[in-house]
Amino acid sequence: MADSTMFVFRQFSDFYENIRDFCTCRIFQNLLTLIHMKTYDFYLFDFDGTLVDSLNSLMYVFANSFQDVGISITREECLIFSRQPIDVSYYGKGGTEDKFFYFIDRINYYLNSHKAVELTELFEDTIPLIRFLQDNRISCGIVTSNNIPHVKEVLDFFHLPHELFMVYTGNQETDEFKPSPKPILKALKIANYKGKKSNVAYIGDGLNDMLSAKNAGVEGILIDRVNAFEDSADYIRISSLMDLFK
Repeated sequence: MADSTMFVFRQFSDFYENIRDFCTCRIFQNLLTLIHMKTYDFYLFDFDGTLVDSLNSLMYVFANSFQDVGISITREECLIFSRQPIDVSYYGKGGTEDKFFYFIDRINYYLNSHKAVELTELFEDTIPLIRFLQDNRISCGIVTSNNIPHVKEVLDFFHLPHELFMVYTGNQETDEFKPSPKPILKALKIANYKGKKSNVAYIGDGLNDMLSAKNAGVEGILIDRVNAFEDSADYIRISSLMDLFK
């Protein structure tokens, strides 16, 4: 009888431990977060792939820039390039060091063209998000690997108020790019943010964005509209920008 009682006790104890471990794991916390999302003091947004659908625009920019240095790329590669540092994309395609800065010049040339702006589209959740941010006077900014003049031109093209964002950090504001924490930390410095970094959220569409957030000590929130990523202990995953304010 004592052995049976001890067996039942051990089974219950193991069950309790499993439930406790699950309830304290980050994935379970993510599920709770999606039921009621935490409110943050400051929201930083990636631009391409997060606030705007720039795949066609970036295809135009990357295809022409790579072609100018004698390299051909596919549309699938363009999506990958949009989520990783430019130097990784360039050297990964066999680019040579002597042409790298020329390649960067071509990137900026095509980015600053009106065609690159015209090829950009908005996601369905972009306008509702912008209206919510405006109506509720939420502190926010943009941290991107793009250049800021192009970002503001895109916002103007869609008649979106670029003054809504109190800070912009792009590829000309820092000497390091995501997944380095520097772009996010630079934005917080420019914004003169004095609060806890745990009360800052960085929203992006790629794992480099999430790694940059983790490295900077802020909350990483992955916008995954097409269910392309797995849940992770390193970030919160959402399917719509409006999930931020459930």
